[in-house]
Amino acid sequence: MDVWPARAEAVRNAFMHAYSGYLEHAADHDELLPLSNGSVDNFNGWGLSVVEGLDTMWLMGFHDEFDDAVAFVANFTFALREDKYAPFFETVIRYLGGLLSAYSLSNDPLLLARADDLGTALLPAFSTDSGLPKYAVNTVNGKTANGWNAHTTLFAEGLSCQMEYKFLAFLTGRKEYYTKVEDIMELMYAMDLTATEGLFPTMFDSKNGTPATSQVSVGAFADSAYEYFLKQWLLTGQSDTKARDLYIRSANNIISTLLYLTPNRNLLYVTDAHMPHASPSHTFEHLSCFLSGVLALGANTVPAL
Repeated sequence: MDVWPARAEAVRNAFMHAYSGYLEHAADHDELLPLSNGSVDNFNGWGLSVVEGLDTMWLMGFHDEFDDAVAFVANFTFALREDKYAPFFETVIRYLGGLLSAYSLSNDPLLLARADDLGTALLPAFSTDSGLPKYAVNTVNGKTANGWNAHTTLFAEGLSCQMEYKFLAFLTGRKEYYTKVEDIMELMYAMDLTATEGLFPTMFDSKNGTPATSQVSVGAFADSAYEYFLKQWLLTGQSDTKARDLYIRSANNIISTLLYLTPNRNLLYVTDAHMPHASPSHTFEHLSCFLSGVLALGANTVPAL
């Protein structure tokens, strides 16, 4: 008996149940609070759930809902109060990535136009001496703000914008989008990682681009940066060899330095450590769970060199 059609339909129904609840109780806000039927604006208050749901609606065949969502996005101005700031990392991966993903599936020019607007509004984040992005930017006046650790950029924050901005550069022909994020890749490619045994630290000085910590991790502060190394190579039709090399170098050092076995059941896990003597915390955090998928993708797409 073929169980997959029924399972697929169950997933479609689950999505529509959740999205319908959002529209009924939290429309125009970022997220639904399901226990209270309330709403919360954790990500700029622009209607995040709509944007993040666009590509899923298209893939699941919910085209009426998709069209309604595009009509909602058409009115986006990405406005913020003068004293508010959009977190660069979250806004790029959620809003800009969501718009570009939906455009790549539907070819709706309005989605590309809104992505272009947002990409431009976020560019002031790169106005540091090193080119590493600031934590947040006001999308109206261009002012920037530091995060909880002033004058630093997390590895994930600086290296999880290349996919979106390079694709946006390809679609619009705007070279600035490409150069802003490629300059960061060049910085990483040339960096001396001897002190951290070939692994990237989780934090950099946003003024001079040098490491600001001895901690290495694939969890919080780092996670998606390693994913973006591999996927940039795939995005460019396997032509960006520097991105490929950064992925291979990182993957090898993660495997040799951060993988451990639990003492009783011999379960493989990944942890973080402080270098140069690889003092591991032996903490396995949920944000590290992507690693097995990235390694599997790399094993199936990166040729032996």
